[in-house]
Amino acid sequence: MSLTETFNNWQEANLIGYLDRALVATLCRMSGATNPMLLLPALLAQQSMNNGNSYADLQTKANMPLESILQGSNPDSDEDKLDITLKAIRQQHSPNWQDWCDMLQNDPTAKILYGNYEDKTPFVFIKPRLYVRRFRGYELDIIVKTKELINNKVAALPAPNFALAPYSSLGEKQKEALRQALSRRFSIISGGPGTGKTHTLAALVLHLLQQPEANKLRLALAAPTGKAAARVQQSLKNSFESMRAAATQASLDSECLPKASTIHRLLGSLPNTPYFRHDSDNPLELDLLIVDEAGMIDLPLMAKMLSALPKHARLIMVGDAAQLASVEPGRVYGDFCRAAENSGSMLYGCLTKLDKSRRFPDNSVIGKASRAIRAGNAQAAWQTLKKESQKSEQQAGARLFELHDVNYNLANDRNFCALIKEGYAKFLASKTPAEALQHTADFTILTPWHVGLYGTKSLNRLILNILSGQDGFNPQGRFFSHQLIMIDKNSPETRLFNGDTGVVFPDPEQSGRLCAFFPTTDPGKTYKLALPRLPEYQRAFALTIHKSHGAEFEQLAMILPGSSDSPLLTRELLYTGLTRTKSIVHLWCSWENFEKTVTNQVTRSSGLFLDLCQTSQ
Repeated sequence: MSLTETFNNWQEANLIGYLDRALVATLCRMSGATNPMLLLPALLAQQSMNNGNSYADLQTKANMPLESILQGSNPDSDEDKLDITLKAIRQQHSPNWQDWCDMLQNDPTAKILYGNYEDKTPFVFIKPRLYVRRFRGYELDIIVKTKELINNKVAALPAPNFALAPYSSLGEKQKEALRQALSRRFSIISGGPGTGKTHTLAALVLHLLQQPEANKLRLALAAPTGKAAARVQQSLKNSFESMRAAATQASLDSECLPKASTIHRLLGSLPNTPYFRHDSDNPLELDLLIVDEAGMIDLPLMAKMLSALPKHARLIMVGDAAQLASVEPGRVYGDFCRAAENSGSMLYGCLTKLDKSRRFPDNSVIGKASRAIRAGNAQAAWQTLKKESQKSEQQAGARLFELHDVNYNLANDRNFCALIKEGYAKFLASKTPAEALQHTADFTILTPWHVGLYGTKSLNRLILNILSGQDGFNPQGRFFSHQLIMIDKNSPETRLFNGDTGVVFPDPEQSGRLCAFFPTTDPGKTYKLALPRLPEYQRAFALTIHKSHGAEFEQLAMILPGSSDSPLLTRELLYTGLTRTKSIVHLWCSWENFEKTVTNQVTRSSGLFLDLCQTSQ
């Protein structure tokens, strides 16, 4: 059987997809390979990367049925309906580990495809790890830059007097984080929502701005998405103003704060390329870079951001290691945090963990439930949430959590429809684009999925039907007034990036013609864009939990009904969704799905953690 026939059969058996077929066709032309088992490692590396991993662990995939290590492009395929031949193909085994190693290291054809990073082969083999070459390159770039951050010392800046206001109000862990940031080039702050991460940053910035040469200090503040950047900007401003008042520093105001931007804006995205204006040859012009929501940064972006740091600059990464990792491959911030707790790592001592949440105290329902979810204790989390939801009618106004009966027809669920109308009432009543943008943080609907019965596409259509007619809301046509949208693709030419949230609204300067408006870092001011210039976008009344990462809402609803074996349902996803709220959560979920979700923990294959722990300073 020819290779073409073999891979046709693999595709029919739902072991590989169209892009996998294109990959093996290219590799065959490059190497002249005739043995499908010689190309199987390349497919595994590619599929592992698509699933968020940096590499494929070949040893764990040796001597395994193909159906257990490969996944085609049709997740809804019914294997029971395949014919006998295709079922037999799915049951074929990969080579045993030793035979695979011999093949990859000794076969002349294999040497064209697999080798060391220095060999410039398309795949890099470091037993048992197999990488797509560029992803090993990203890891190596991060290791080199991290080593430089650790080894190239900077003069320690004086710490504030913690006996005086406003620094006296900081907790011990916050003070420790401040000392680390002032004494090191690289420091990491990790903590859940409300643990004082932004308050610590405000104290740091206030202290730095009071130094003798503060006017020469170049500070930058960045986050992975526009929504995250806007949130950290506002939170930092609020904390800064309260601390400034306590310190009676009349000469300083929030205008002194650095303007938050997305990392893509900071680096200067080049249109239609994966590259940036700032890189190792053209570094950023700054002395201190603060990166919030660092857990959302994928492997390629982290490598490029670190490469653009000047050799003297300090870096502070802030995030929550328990939240979702990036959508794209890698779990870089999580690897940094894990390595910083390992005494053999170059990062040991760089991490400060903040664990006292003011938003979700230890005795609060969200605080208790989120801790149980992080610990994998589904029963304790469920009982905590259920107890809160069962408060008496007299206590209903004080409920911070509502657990709703699973209803497969949300359109006929009175509670759901009433919640939608209440949640978006102020948004629909808004009279200006700025007012509407302010109310986008009032409420949202979250779901793990983009497609399907409970995906964002279906939920957004349902929400529009429910809201139709409220305050004159008329969701007809491609664009309509009060249409909530989120950008799906980076577009440097329009100054919009993936995750930026905007609203379609009549423009008073153009006789009420519809335009898209987006928030800026200047309160009350908006950025206007003609609708024909909009990059790829989606409606955003309902969001995936991944898309909500980095945002906060006054209240939210999460939809996890039915029974699902989706790999998207993980404890990190549930924890992230639950902690997007500032006050109230409504959950449509079965116990079966809840238990599966809490039990299923994200595991990503990453060589970065291993290298950080093995590389000496």
